[in-house]
Amino acid sequence: MRLLILAGLIFLLYRTVKKWMATDFLSQRTDTFPKANGQLDDLMVQDPYCGTFFLKSEGVEIRLDGKPLHFCGTKCRDDYLKQHTQEHVS
Repeated sequence: MRLLILAGLIFLLYRTVKKWMATDFLSQRTDTFPKANGQLDDLMVQDPYCGTFFLKSEGVEIRLDGKPLHFCGTKCRDDYLKQHTQEHVS
């Protein structure tokens, strides 16, 4: 009889710990989900000049013809602008 009671207590302890760990894990993971307004913290974008993918927040942004463009760095931005102005002049 004691063995049966001990097994029941161990089972209840196991279920309690399992449930506690699952809720603790989920509460830690909520910061990685999108924000409530539907916006993500950061997005990957592709540089229109060299084709490199990078985090949008780490790049260089310009507006060209009313359209935002994102570059991985100032060199790609400058080269793109140089090429863009040469195409429009020719």
